[in-house]
Amino acid sequence: MKSVLLSALGVAALAAFVWADPPARVGRLSDIDGNVSFAAAVGSAWQKAVVNYPLTEGNQLSTADGARAEIQIGSDTVRLDSDTLATFEALDDQTVQLRLDKGRASVTLQRLGPSQTFQIVTQTANISLSAPGRYRVDQAESGASTIITRRGQAQVTGGQTAFQVGPGQAADIPASGADGYQISSAPALDSWDQWVAERDSRENASVSTRYVSSEMDGAEDLDQYGRWEVVAGYGPVWFPTVAAGWVPYTFGSWVWVNPWGWTWVDNEPWGFAPFHYGRWALITGTWCWVPGPIVARPVFAPALVRWVGGRPWWGHPPDRVSIARAPLGPREVFHPLYHASTTYYRAVNGIAVARRPYTPLWFAPHAAFAPRPSYASSPLWAPGPRIYRPPSAYGPRPAYGGNAQVIRTPGRRIWPDGQLPLLWQDRRERH
Repeated sequence: MKSVLLSALGVAALAAFVWADPPARVGRLSDIDGNVSFAAAVGSAWQKAVVNYPLTEGNQLSTADGARAEIQIGSDTVRLDSDTLATFEALDDQTVQLRLDKGRASVTLQRLGPSQTFQIVTQTANISLSAPGRYRVDQAESGASTIITRRGQAQVTGGQTAFQVGPGQAADIPASGADGYQISSAPALDSWDQWVAERDSRENASVSTRYVSSEMDGAEDLDQYGRWEVVAGYGPVWFPTVAAGWVPYTFGSWVWVNPWGWTWVDNEPWGFAPFHYGRWALITGTWCWVPGPIVARPVFAPALVRWVGGRPWWGHPPDRVSIARAPLGPREVFHPLYHASTTYYRAVNGIAVARRPYTPLWFAPHAAFAPRPSYASSPLWAPGPRIYRPPSAYGPRPAYGGNAQVIRTPGRRIWPDGQLPLLWQDRRERH
């Protein structure tokens, strides 16, 4: 009986692990200066890092001599200096654990919820950031490390020792271990600290946080590359500064990111928030991003699109099985093909839904079909968003400008003369 009970508990635990919802929070590689490399996990092949890549548990970053990298995790920011090797041993809604093998890392912690933890692990110590503030950790290859708290409070444990580093203090830990630590006053700001402070000031002055949550990765980059307007029926919307004829989800790549699967990485320096949160709309012939109501914790989605001609599946990147794709518009529901609970389903869409609708295909009149860009080869499982949704599920419809814009995939025809079947054409006149 005991063995049966243990087996049942083991199966239940395994099922809970397998079917767990993906985290709502990810890291975003928001800035790169110089040669920065990325690895999906310890032991994986290194590749050139790119801006807007979503970072999650297990990912590694390495900066070459003279290089720097910046990672946004909601309102918090991690910055890596030259010749640094760091690994995200944990990154989810409650925990961030960064292992610093060598080099220098600064962390600006804006918020820390009651059940949240933010830790930095060095060769000889575990550093828990216990309050919002600005922190810096230097890890020498010899094993010695230095912890500087400009603002905030850090709890350090190592060996048989536990101590705190308060605001304006520094702790030096020798290679022999934390038992030999020494506390002193924090040194004067150097060029690295000044750069960190300048970046923090830029983020704190962001205008975009008036319209979206400060926990949304990439929001502050919208200030420089577009403008905000309030449009009747939509609320605040953001118009990117782009060339004529530009369409969302056109210039970028598909990469495999666990546990979501195929994920869009846009080439634009601002191309994170508008492609993983909110919706797109075509108003009077111009594309704009509609973030929707401000929520405390936005939920990351791999790509808010629908497919024409097939969806990603086993071993096939999205652009090998689909003819075209279109960004989801306001009131259209994102249907993840990876496992998601009802709670997650509601949160990622920002709406109250009792169940997942499964009805005939229908495209909203603000749709545009983008050509297929390049993709990155990745492991097997390749789910993508469902494309089934009823017109009646959207509620009152705002006035859309212009008809559906159709862009053919190079080398492949959609239908004669580029026209969609009647079922998929603009149906405003029928509603």
